[in-house]
Amino acid sequence: MSGAVAALWANDLRNVVRDRTVSVLVVVPFLFALALRYGLPSAESELPLLAAYRPLVVALLCLLASSFPGFVLAFLLLDERDEGLFPAFRVLPISPGRFLLARLALASALAVLYPLVILSAAGPVHPRPWPELLLLALLSALVAPVAVLLVVVLASNKIEGMAVIKALFPLLLLPAAGLVVEAAWAVLFGLLPSYWVYRAFTAAGPAELALSAAAGAAFHLVLAAALLRRFRERVFA
Repeated sequence: MSGAVAALWANDLRNVVRDRTVSVLVVVPFLFALALRYGLPSAESELPLLAAYRPLVVALLCLLASSFPGFVLAFLLLDERDEGLFPAFRVLPISPGRFLLARLALASALAVLYPLVILSAAGPVHPRPWPELLLLALLSALVAPVAVLLVVVLASNKIEGMAVIKALFPLLLLPAAGLVVEAAWAVLFGLLPSYWVYRAFTAAGPAELALSAAAGAAFHLVLAAALLRRFRERVFA
């Protein structure tokens, strides 16, 4: 079983490296880290008001970085669907369900690594203890499996997949406004999972951090479970 999963992961990584369009997404998070480490201080010197939104900037970059492995895996799955490979997955040494979970595990592992790199680079401008860094990285990473399942469920090919991804970016970005806009309707952003990620990054203390992280995790996991069921009905039916 472990050998089959390792071979699957190795094959996915090879496919990512071969596709230049997709492989760019693997490098971008490291550029985010450099921009945060060296670019943000310069930007704040020019725009002092930006310093007040530093946690939101860090959260945004972490969410974007965590979403990239999900988008990469979604493109791989859409390619395999176009090539008619999904029926062949039934004869693999692992079941279709475990096959999908193994690939989601790889995307999720990268989705944890990227925000850890970004948060480590942000240390001088946004210092946090390591337990908080790990919690925030894990929370950010929950966007990856949701992104994979949502794109593959809604799109039939890579062109449609790109359109779905473009529609998902506002859903990642806009909830940050719920912590900036002082209006009663801003609470509606709480209906989107990424809002609670921003709340966790801007938490004033351990209690608020724990509450926001729990809410964010619950939202993402419920959404992922619903999408996983839909994925199995549509793709592996």
